[in-house]
Amino acid sequence: MNPHDPPFPTKPFASCFALAAFAIAIIAGLGAGRDAFSILATALAALFICHFLGSIAAAVIEAAVREHIKHHRLARPIPDLNPPVHNPAEPVQPEQTD
Repeated sequence: MNPHDPPFPTKPFASCFALAAFAIAIIAGLGAGRDAFSILATALAALFICHFLGSIAAAVIEAAVREHIKHHRLARPIPDLNPPVHNPAEPVQPEQTD
């Protein structure tokens, strides 16, 4: 990992995934006409399970993105824009040919 790479948002990804599952479970429970306890129990279970699954998915996505970036940097390196400058006071060495 390059120290200049920004951190990957693993925790926010998992949290957003978990909150979306919680909201969907609440809406589905209300739409089905279930009682409040079963709605909240199901929504909390969905929250914890999806947070765990979101953490795993984020780790896999992070590994894939970092691997892609590594291959991209190897295939397309940044050129050196500051080449060494020849000092005109020094004599130029002729290339030797055999």
